[in-house]
Amino acid sequence: YTPEQLKEHLEKQFQLGMSWDNYGEWHIDHIYPQSKLPYDSLDHPNFQKCWALENLQPLEAKENIIKSNKIIVKA
Repeated sequence: YTPEQLKEHLEKQFQLGMSWDNYGEWHIDHIYPQSKLPYDSLDHPNFQKCWALENLQPLEAKENIIKSNKIIVKA
């Protein structure tokens, strides 16, 4: 994907008060944690899974820090 596609993907998920002006108060979170998808090259399948748009979301910084590398299953 392109940087513009990433930007659009994240913006669609912005919560109230999120903007590019306050990036840092929110983080780009890996829904399925990066630490659980080890890879050793850009061609590795886990690299593709880790950085897929579907695996990225904006998340309040505090929530992301609390989440750490846990996998949160949404009901």
